[in-house]
Amino acid sequence: MSKERFWDIAAASPLIALYALATFGFALELRQDLAQMAHPLRAGAAIVSHIASALFVAMQIVLFLVRKPPVAKLSGAAPRVVAAAGSNTGLLYYFLQRAGSQWAIPSAILIALGMAASTVALLYLGRAFSILPQARQLVTSGPYRIVRHPLYLAEQVSSFGVMLQFVQPWSALVFLFGVALQWPRMIFEERILAETFPEYRDYVARTWRIIPGIY
Repeated sequence: MSKERFWDIAAASPLIALYALATFGFALELRQDLAQMAHPLRAGAAIVSHIASALFVAMQIVLFLVRKPPVAKLSGAAPRVVAAAGSNTGLLYYFLQRAGSQWAIPSAILIALGMAASTVALLYLGRAFSILPQARQLVTSGPYRIVRHPLYLAEQVSSFGVMLQFVQPWSALVFLFGVALQWPRMIFEERILAETFPEYRDYVARTWRIIPGIY
């Protein structure tokens, strides 16, 4: 293992530990879902969403371990704080009281769809994966042919699904806070990619930032 790879994994180790804990949590929730088969539709939707979530988080752990070392990074604390907060805002939901079960099925469907789309984006992102605004490799294939940040869009779909499981208006405020953080996060990421890869400007000119046809 090269020195660059070692320090890159070491820097990511807190998130690796956090995501490993999250994967274990999804496994426990899956066990609870299997015990509630008296409501097969609701339990089935929850099972699918928890499996999709666990696969997505586990894939991030793998990519932390195999990704390429960064070619360039943004300096300063602000890009790092925004990226770390934006990628983990969803943890705030679990400090809130859960709502009733009336939104259980729509919530599970949105989480499953968002996590499935996130997994597809991660498959294309591959070894260029990063939480912080770093340049590792320019990816322009798959969903990245259309929008520059498909992973962030998919994650917000899942976050909206999680929001439905908790009391309002607090969970809505958490969701909006997470959405608000994505804008500076995208700006920081695009800045370092433009500085590192000359072809990135042409890529920006032919793609949407996050929502095709809108923005």
